[in-house]
Amino acid sequence: MNGGNLRGCTGHTDAERATSTHHDLVQEAINRNAEYQHYSSCLEHVAHALAGRDPDYKVGATSEMLALFDPLEQRQNYVVLQEVLADLRLRERAELGRAFDALCERVSRQARGMSFCAAHLDGRDWVFVFISSRGREKAAIFNAATELTGAALAHYQKRNCFVIVDRDGEHYDVLRSNPDYQPTPADEENGRKRFGRLRMSDVDISRL
Repeated sequence: MNGGNLRGCTGHTDAERATSTHHDLVQEAINRNAEYQHYSSCLEHVAHALAGRDPDYKVGATSEMLALFDPLEQRQNYVVLQEVLADLRLRERAELGRAFDALCERVSRQARGMSFCAAHLDGRDWVFVFISSRGREKAAIFNAATELTGAALAHYQKRNCFVIVDRDGEHYDVLRSNPDYQPTPADEENGRKRFGRLRMSDVDISRL
């Protein structure tokens, strides 16, 4: 009701008075929270899925792709990926999840295809790239994700990129950039080509 802070609130009695006399604002806050929880769950589901591994993950993967996986008996990197999502505020996860959900819904109507979108948060040195594909080979998706990672880093001038791939509505592939990676001139050109013409919008996420 108060933008996520307690400014002007003098204590429990004051808080009780505010909620008891402003039922419409209370209900608005409850409805808003339910919407945020819904879209946040899109990313929370991905984070949860990282704890497991597709038993057929090697099928269709190149040697370059397989080299990025931890050994089955020493899985650790999935926690590093989970931490990125766990560090986000509810509203941040909600708006990122909203973008991912819209992309997946749009691509789900296609028998074969691939599309992507990007998002970044003020105050965080991350750019998020979401990819949704249908009927595309793993290697082709990986190559696209790799290219988009470098392009996004260059175009949005961020040091870190986090990629989530919805593959056929059944699997997730998750990647993050190497913190030491420096974008190349080719990345800059790809950034202009891939992201320069995307329609962008600003969303105020300061309110809970």
